[in-house]
Formats: sequence, C-alpha cells, structure tokens
Amino acid sequence: MSFEGRVSGESHEGGLLVSFEGKAPRLGARLCIVGGKPLGKVETVLGPADDPLVHLFPLANGIDGSKAIGSPVEIAPRHRRESSNRRPMNSHRGKKDWSQNSGNSRMKSGDWVCPKCKNHNFANKKVCNRTGCEEPKPRGGGRGRDSRGQRSFGGSNMKSGDWNCPKCKNHNFANKKVCNRTGCEEPKPRGGGRGRDSRGHKSGKPRGFSDSNMKPGDWNCPKCKNHNFAKREVCNRCDTRKPVEGKGSRKTKGRQRRPNPRDNWNPRGRGRGHGRGR
Repeated sequence: MSFEGRVSGESHEGGLLVSFEGKAPRLGARLCIVGGKPLGKVETVLGPADDPLVHLFPLANGIDGSKAIGSPVEIAPRHRRESSNRRPMNSHRGKKDWSQNSGNSRMKSGDWVCPKCKNHNFANKKVCNRTGCEEPKPRGGGRGRDSRGQRSFGGSNMKSGDWNCPKCKNHNFANKKVCNRTGCEEPKPRGGGRGRDSRGHKSGKPRGFSDSNMKPGDWNCPKCKNHNFAKREVCNRCDTRKPVEGKGSRKTKGRQRRPNPRDNWNPRGRGRGHGRGR
C-alpha cells in the first residue's frame, strides 16, 4: 500500500506530526500537501507500529504549521523534490564546444579552427586534435577562404612555391601537383608569362625570361618558351625535347654536312690494272 498521510498536529520542536497508512517514507524525504506546496522534510518516524507518526522538521519556508493541521499529505514527486537543486541543463556541459564553435573571444594568437570539423585547436597543434579527424593545420592565404577553408586576409601567408589555381583561384601549397579544391583538380601550372609563372606567382615578365624562380638546371623550351624543371627531358607543354648545349633540340634541323673529299678521290697509277706492264 502506498503512503497516505494527514497532518495531525504540531510538535514541540516547531515541526508537524503526520499520521499515515501504508509504507513509511524514508528519512530525508520531502512531504507536501496533496497537489500543493511542500511542507517539510521527514526527520524521523515515531510512535507504536500500529499507529506511527512522521515528524516533519524543518518545515519549508513560508509554512504556518497551525494552518496545515488536517491537510492530506503525500510524498513529494521526485522531479519536484530535486528541481530546486538541479543545475540548469548544459550550464557547464559543452564549454569546450562553445569555445570551439562560438566567436573568437577565446582564440589566442596562432590558434586555428579545423576547416573539416570546425574544432578549435591551439597554436602548437600541427593536426586537428579531435578524435578521428587529424586534419593538417592550414597555412593558406588570400582573402576569403584558402585551400584549407580558413578565412585569411592578404597574401602574407603565401610561402615560397605556393601557387594559385588558374581555374578557380584556390591557394595551393607547393607540394600539390593538382588543385586540391573539390571538383577542380587543375594541374599545377609550369609556364612563365604574365599572370602566374611556373611556380604560380604573379609575374609581369615575358615568357621564357629567366627570373628568380629558375632553379639550377631548369630550362626554357625553345619552341613555346615554357619553363620546365631540370628533371624534364621533354617540355611538358609541347613535348619538345630538352635542348643539349651546343646541339639544340632534337626537332631542330641539323647543319648540312660538308662534302668529304675522299668520296671522289681516285688514286692515279695504283690499283688493279695500273701496275707496270710486262
């Protein structure tokens, strides 16, 4: 049988005595008027087994014990009992997520946000520290979003050898052979010329001009003036062979040979039929 009680009187300590039927409430439980406000906390259960009493002490704030006599009481529902002590949901939970995904009030100099999962990483992290992500730390420059998806302003983050895709203007690192923007995959440009040179930097020099981006062994194609790396044996734009010093390319016409005087040489008085007569 569930607990059913009624306030029978006041105690000497200033509490309330509650007669009840059914299972006795546990010590520390809170009792309330049926459908109403809380009365107080169960301090003890006293009296004989056939007529026990619950002593409520202390009483809840604002309770006048004399006016509560005769009121039916019940054990306060659990959600009512704990609501006053329960912390607001998410009051402390998710602080890390807030700092990661909210404004930059907690972003320190050098900190970065992962372009893949938007995780906030400290400056000393080389890859994203969120489990299962491990996206490399971005370095890109350019206004808007660079090849890593980060917002950046100006070209101060362009490193030596980095290049901008001629098709989508995406900033790519020097080790990228094709544009790493999804759906683009434009090959890394090799040629010189105005606009962007073989390394992807802006240049106002004419094609074939030997500038600061020419490395030892690099060569310019004699046909299309394309800048090729030293390891290339043929031009990667027009397939012309790499010229050899003093010989030119294999497509270059060779010089006409001089006639060999021996080809028409005819020795006199020698050979068969030209010996001494018998």
